[in-house]
Amino acid sequence: STPAPARAGHAAQVVPLGGGSPLVVGKAAAAIAPAHHSADHYRLCANPLPARPLAKICIPTTSGTGSETTRTAVATDANGAKTWLWGAELRADLVLLDPLLTLSLPPGLTGATAVDAMVHAMEACTNRAANAGNDVYCHAAIRLVARHLPEVMADPCNVIARAGLQYAACLAGIAIDNAGTALAHCIGHAVGGFAHVHHGRAVAVAMRATIGWVSAQDPDGRFAAVAALLGGDLAAGFDRMVQIAGIKMSLAEYGIDTAALARQMAAPDNAPMRNSTRREVTDQDLPMLARMVLEQG
Repeated sequence: STPAPARAGHAAQVVPLGGGSPLVVGKAAAAIAPAHHSADHYRLCANPLPARPLAKICIPTTSGTGSETTRTAVATDANGAKTWLWGAELRADLVLLDPLLTLSLPPGLTGATAVDAMVHAMEACTNRAANAGNDVYCHAAIRLVARHLPEVMADPCNVIARAGLQYAACLAGIAIDNAGTALAHCIGHAVGGFAHVHHGRAVAVAMRATIGWVSAQDPDGRFAAVAALLGGDLAAGFDRMVQIAGIKMSLAEYGIDTAALARQMAAPDNAPMRNSTRREVTDQDLPMLARMVLEQG
């Protein structure tokens, strides 16, 4: 039903305005409107997207998902699991960044979306696809969040700081479009299949729980480079950002089963993120990682 209005009205372009979900809906509608299939037909690249999508002008009102600059549309399927569409046809033709549109964002969402952008950047410069060219976007985004998140949480009306976070999300979106994400997003998407946990909170919880394990092997110094941007200690620096954002780490209220979470982490939808993690994530590792996530207080 998503592209129905565009199809019925013979629209020439779609203008998604909002946070990550509205942007995804608008992008997907514009991409599949020229054909007559549902979005499920294109899930996990099962079929190529139509060749001539409608034009897309994306206007984000949050500062986290980076959907305005990616070729991905992440959605929840009928069973509640996270799934995705991917292709150049999903890329926006124009992005408009206006920090005034983010002034009404509550503190909780401001913090969670900003940390989501930081996790995007951290994973894109430390996963298997990381490269020196993409590090420019990643490191800039990390610096911007580290600088401006404390300012915005202290003064929500600070437009300059809001603009910094919006720019960070945009850059981090470019970064994951180039290199993808990693384990924290594999876990975050798996968590989202069990409970209505905000994506920013889910990936923050996952990153905080696993950052020491993932970064234990750092032969090329990529994690060390991120640590330097966060004050010298990777885990402590990220934990400081999470605390500033006010993100609750315990997921106990959702009653998620460890074995079930491990199984969802192994699902095909999450395989690209798992496989792109710099440290190999074996089937035997999954229950341990799930426990690490769910036992946080």
